[in-house]
Amino acid sequence: MNFIDAYTAALVLVAILSLLLSSRALAWPANGAREFGFIQLGIAVYAVAYAAELAATSLTGALRAIRLEYVGIVAMMIFWIVFALRFSGRFRLRPTLACLVAFLPLCTLAMVWTDSSHHLFYARSWMQDIGVASILMTEKGPWYWVHVANFWTFLALNFAILLPAAHRASPQRRAQITLVLGGSFVPAAAEIVHLLGLMPYGLDPIPLAFSITGLLFGAAVFRGRFLAVALAARGPVLQAMSAGVIVVDRYGNLADVNPAAAVILGLSQDSIGCRLLDLAPGREELDAILTTGDGKSDFLVVTEARVVRRYTASAFPIKDGIDRRVGTAAIIEDVTEAAAHLDRLVELAMTDELTGLLNRRSFLGQGNQAFELSRRAGRPVAVAVYDLDHFKRVNDSRGHPAGDAVLREVAIRLSDCMRAGDSLCRFGGEEFALLMPDTDEAGAVVAVERLRAAVGTELVPWTGGPIAVTSSAGLFASVPGPGDSLEGFLEKADEALYMAKRRGRNRLELGRPGRQEPEQPQGPGNGGHYRPI
Repeated sequence: MNFIDAYTAALVLVAILSLLLSSRALAWPANGAREFGFIQLGIAVYAVAYAAELAATSLTGALRAIRLEYVGIVAMMIFWIVFALRFSGRFRLRPTLACLVAFLPLCTLAMVWTDSSHHLFYARSWMQDIGVASILMTEKGPWYWVHVANFWTFLALNFAILLPAAHRASPQRRAQITLVLGGSFVPAAAEIVHLLGLMPYGLDPIPLAFSITGLLFGAAVFRGRFLAVALAARGPVLQAMSAGVIVVDRYGNLADVNPAAAVILGLSQDSIGCRLLDLAPGREELDAILTTGDGKSDFLVVTEARVVRRYTASAFPIKDGIDRRVGTAAIIEDVTEAAAHLDRLVELAMTDELTGLLNRRSFLGQGNQAFELSRRAGRPVAVAVYDLDHFKRVNDSRGHPAGDAVLREVAIRLSDCMRAGDSLCRFGGEEFALLMPDTDEAGAVVAVERLRAAVGTELVPWTGGPIAVTSSAGLFASVPGPGDSLEGFLEKADEALYMAKRRGRNRLELGRPGRQEPEQPQGPGNGGHYRPI
């Protein structure tokens, strides 16, 4: 896993953690808890959108993700100040103050969403290939620095609000405020690292920094209260929680359950004193973590409406005054939406945004595995590279929306005609790549020509008039040897594609080991005939 992939995975974990903290905080009756929950929602949006930006393969997709990122960033900034006001216990958030707090962040959001018309936020943006991926690069505009100044102003306000509150507070309360102040230093340090360009590839460390801040803020909000409520098991907070809570004694008998857990597991107050497995058969993993007093368990529940919900139960021990375990409590969280976000991020990381095909990175990852299996088995592998002929003319004469429509239609036609077991991807621009395991040259020629015919047989419908499309292809097939690689096969297919272009386009050429002098170009439109090189 390269650094970009590892960072994207970390962002996904941050998003999931933030969603869990947010769901807990929004149901928690403590001063500042609701505002903390909205901060966590902002962090989740920011992390998910930044992961989508890193997974984007086009400038349009990356800029679309940037707009969503700033929805999360602006929410974080606004509720950060509101949280400090609430948590200090001294200031009231009057409408005038709320408008002042929100004015500049909302202006920043408007600037980002309309940047294509004025370029005051990003003067210039482009995609840069860094080897392992293509990432968005930007030249900062004047409003970007207004946004940075706004960030540091809010940080200073945060300290101005909380430091006097900490000075006046009781020791226990001062410890909570100190956690919040400590958490505020983390994004400040991350912002300095980001502005100085100290992160590899210019990556933004702020989403990860805010995850640490969220944990510290959360510790301050929940500090010293939840275990007492869990032990009481009948308090108003426990009853109001959206998360499920189940409590068992040290023998594994059900001691209490809140309404949310009762609904999830199909239990009732009549269940008290019984073993969980007697009440909810099939929940062996949940029973195991309750018995041991530690661990996590994931399980599915089918509701009466036939909707599948996904839950995670986290168990922790309940101990008495001399540190003996007297029972176990488990928090049951509904992670259906978080899991759906994760699945969507995985899909975004693997597929091309425009066509829905595999992207280059996923194609190479899956293809290398198939290539290695073929090498070990001594089986042939065929690789083909397709390129749409004169595609630039479509963009220049019909516009980029027409070009996008052509690419989508070609992807559909190729997908409909490809064989089971083959892998197809958009390799970049108007180029597509096809991997055919267990396929010799003769079989590959038939398959490739069938796909070429599918691309060029019918016009592509378009509102401005149908568009004629043809494709050229290069093919290389062989049994992989000890020194061969998928990248090497792709290079041979690409050389053959280049020859097809030189010989008039709308044709297939075969690649051979080694390089030979190209023949003179021939006329266009030769019916898709091929000639080895």
